[in-house]
Amino acid sequence: MSTSICIVTYSGVDATNYSLVSGQTAVYLDVNSATPSNFLGEIESKALHDAKAINPNVTRILIDKVFQLS
Repeated sequence: MSTSICIVTYSGVDATNYSLVSGQTAVYLDVNSATPSNFLGEIESKALHDAKAINPNVTRILIDKVFQLS
């Protein structure tokens, strides 16, 4: 298994698109089995989970940037 580490910056918004939180999180991916849809799903899921931990009123995520570290 070859793991890649990505840093994702995001904004968490409510149902009216009002920005409630912004942050960053690390996502670890198996690059041998990751497809583009898996990649996007993983970063969205992780960012949403982190944003909801900060503010439970977050309903969706806007991904700002993705940086691959390794």
